[in-house]
Amino acid sequence: MCSVMIAATDPARPLSDETRKLVGVTPALAANKRQALFCALEEAFPVRFEGRQPTDLSGLAGVLVLGSACPKLLRVDQNDVPDTCPRLVAFSQLEPSAREHRVIEFADDTRVARPLRGCKLSETSAPAPVELDPLEGDSVLALTEGRPVWWCRKNAAWVHFTAYAPEELRKDEALRDHLSVGHFMGLVPLLHFLRHVCRELDWSEQPLRASFVIDDPNLHWPSYGYLDYPYMVAHASKHGYHVGLAMVPFDGWLTNRRAASLVKQNPAALSLLMHGNDHLSRELACLIDDRKAEIVLAQALRRIAAFERRSGLRVERVMVPPHEACSRTALKSMFRLGFDGACIGRRHPWSDQEPPPSPPRWPLIKWHPADLIAGGLPILPRYLIDRPWEDLVFRALLRQPLILFGHHWDFAQGLELLSEAANYINSLGDVQWGSLGWITRHNYLARREGETLIIQMHSRRVTVDIAEDVEILRVKTPNAWDDQSGRHLAYGASHSPIAQHRSGWRSGALQVTPGTQLEVALGPDRPLDLARVDTRGFAPWPALRRALAEGHARMQPLTQKLAGR
Repeated sequence: MCSVMIAATDPARPLSDETRKLVGVTPALAANKRQALFCALEEAFPVRFEGRQPTDLSGLAGVLVLGSACPKLLRVDQNDVPDTCPRLVAFSQLEPSAREHRVIEFADDTRVARPLRGCKLSETSAPAPVELDPLEGDSVLALTEGRPVWWCRKNAAWVHFTAYAPEELRKDEALRDHLSVGHFMGLVPLLHFLRHVCRELDWSEQPLRASFVIDDPNLHWPSYGYLDYPYMVAHASKHGYHVGLAMVPFDGWLTNRRAASLVKQNPAALSLLMHGNDHLSRELACLIDDRKAEIVLAQALRRIAAFERRSGLRVERVMVPPHEACSRTALKSMFRLGFDGACIGRRHPWSDQEPPPSPPRWPLIKWHPADLIAGGLPILPRYLIDRPWEDLVFRALLRQPLILFGHHWDFAQGLELLSEAANYINSLGDVQWGSLGWITRHNYLARREGETLIIQMHSRRVTVDIAEDVEILRVKTPNAWDDQSGRHLAYGASHSPIAQHRSGWRSGALQVTPGTQLEVALGPDRPLDLARVDTRGFAPWPALRRALAEGHARMQPLTQKLAGR
């Protein structure tokens, strides 16, 4: 089984960061066949899996029963384990089955996680044969082709049955690969089981956070391509969504007063982000030298600062790399220069650009609300607006921000695509809309242990409300892809070390003032002073290329009208 450091669980003492719930897996051979899966789940949840025989189930916080359609093994009766011990019985296929599309229909039931309720999603795995049918009074939580594939027992502490057993992770798979459209039913009931087992250690529920991002627009005029800013502000205000305009820093040399006024007077509807520097092809992916990356990104920050002085506007320090490509070197420089984050949809934005060694396998990539890279820079996940939106269900299930992005040509037929997407996102739960900078500042999870507030940061900088009865703060961050980078923790005017443990990075007990608002930030061991980074001179090609691209965008609506006539 996995080698994980676990502190002993004593029901008589308060829960701490070291507490883990012991979950038995029976038969023990089934646990041995899923070591990679259980290791990943132990990193994602405060649990420890232990293979057990069906006759040895004492001292467990929960029991996961895996096996074939053998009634003797799968019938976990009330006499086998204590009534208070949660159980998930997962039926397994005797032999691998051919994959074919089928629709899973989830019940509109409070025992199903909010994003999944009433959803119909495509699954390619076949359900296992089930010899135990739901009893009268049992609640069916999911079915396919009229057949129950997940249900829970009536009048039981927590006993669920599923026709889909969790599968082992293959060599190049991450846990997120088993929670995606077409491949999710092996993990969904198990996640519900683990969240129930860990409910005392779970983070408090928070609203989902959402935003739209449109790449390339600038404020040279109150419109850009098919986007009419006054109409978009009115549409966003009517339908309750937010749009971030990812502006190329080079474009900050000119600002239209009316366009700037629209952004300034409508912060709930519009915000500005950074989109590369010159917007050359894959410009951030090519930065594999530290010095070159520092110069390019420092120039982007200086251009944005000059734009802010002239326009009176604020640009979020969140980078949206052009063409979804960004090197590890560039991300490291962003962290050292003080960027608040990056927003990228690709899983490995650097993998096809930088030379070996390639990034090591990390089973929890794209699992957390953001991936912390290069010491603490969060990468917010985003998703193309013109693709099917079903994957947003799983992002909501994982408490990730719901960020859809596109370009001006996606709205050639109007802004109805934005309102329809906003309605879909709002159907997934309690949703709050805002800028990407606002999302990064609230991208953390929290829970209370007496007078102690514990937060798990999924951002480099967050704003935390300290309740009147809180005196101690403890800060955690999850493990990330490259946790060799050093970092420290700043909270208010104080600083503290943050040390790496097996399950992530943790601070000590930090004294805080009750009833205040506190900024908590991760900082690099070797920060970069923007004033000391060299500036490169003017180059004609980026200016010419950007002028041609903008001219093409502004001509497209006129060309379409003339073609229609």
